[in-house]
Amino acid sequence: MPAARLIDGKPDDTGARINRRTTLLMLPALVVANGAGAFFVFVFAGFVLPAPDGVEGPRELAVNAVAVVV
Repeated sequence: MPAARLIDGKPDDTGARINRRTTLLMLPALVVANGAGAFFVFVFAGFVLPAPDGVEGPRELAVNAVAVVV
C-alpha cells in the first residue's frame, strides 16, 4: 500500500518530515480550490449579476479577467 505510506508516513518520522509531507500534499488542493473559487466569482460577477448603472460591459470584464489571472 504505497498510498497509505504517502499519507501517514513512517512511524518514526520527524516533525519536520511530517510537516514537509503535509505541505506537499495540501498545496495542489489549495491551488485548485482557490483557482476554482476565483473562476466562479468571476463568472458570477461578470455574467450573472446585472451591471450597475454607468458601467460599460466589455472593458470592465477584461479588467476583471486580468485581475482574476493575477
